[in-house]
Amino acid sequence: MQISRLSQLPQSAKGTLYVLVGAVCISFSPLFVRLPDVGPTAAAFYRLLWGSVALFAVSFARKDRILPSGRVLVPMLLAAAFFTGDLSCWHRSILYIGPGLATIIANFQVFLLALIGVFFLGERPGPRLALSIPLAFAGLWMLLEIDLGRDLPTHVLAGVALGFCTAAFYTGYILTLRRSQSLADRLPAVSNMAAISFMGTLFCALVATLQGESLAVPSLQSKLLLVVYGAGCQGLGWFLLSKGLPHLPASRAGLLMLTQPTLSFIWDVLLCGRPTGAVGYCGALLALFAISLGVTDKGGTKKQA
Repeated sequence: MQISRLSQLPQSAKGTLYVLVGAVCISFSPLFVRLPDVGPTAAAFYRLLWGSVALFAVSFARKDRILPSGRVLVPMLLAAAFFTGDLSCWHRSILYIGPGLATIIANFQVFLLALIGVFFLGERPGPRLALSIPLAFAGLWMLLEIDLGRDLPTHVLAGVALGFCTAAFYTGYILTLRRSQSLADRLPAVSNMAAISFMGTLFCALVATLQGESLAVPSLQSKLLLVVYGAGCQGLGWFLLSKGLPHLPASRAGLLMLTQPTLSFIWDVLLCGRPTGAVGYCGALLALFAISLGVTDKGGTKKQA
């Protein structure tokens, strides 16, 4: 009965539901970085490994094409490389400053994408973008609860820097992912993500080797947590997003995606005991509000020559 009711919903309503549930699944990702007894690059390796297994299983069940053409392979490889950098930096940022703050800073990619549009794609920014950037950094200032009379601890500075590196890598990932899905001989969305995830495991293995980080998983509990991380957050989460995003306007999709950093911050406070005062809560709300302004900015028109 419930499945029948779901099938009767309008496409926009189903898209909203899929994106919302997918964002909730992904919101638990940072918790699974801290729980298993493995290093940050190893956690990224297993997220992508089990995520690719889950997504390939869906592709096989749907009888989708899974082998990319040569033309699509280059942007897919670039997307996998950027995604590897994104996860590696984000996982380390989580270990330094916690899941909530690391995830909010990673979502500053909204502003980097907008600035690339302005400076390289000839887009005209709207007023919301101009307002959102200073608000976002003001929110971050409050979230860090910076006291001008003392220096921030070294690990906090490192975590914030890695968070911005995450945003930069995620920007590259979004651009190359879009490119891989804009070509005529592109793979279906689920197969595309499955292949990129698998390519990412190879890049993660290379990075782990260069860093001297072991990919060994010491306990059954850690193995099970990594399977859930990969199959649930990467596999199920991105599968639901791929089903929902095509049916939604970009502004609504962007706002729904804010569920992920919002919930990640809430899980950090409730489940990880993040110490946050009133100023910090206001800063988190301000940063998320600023990101939402950037997402819904009505700019994007080409500048006149």
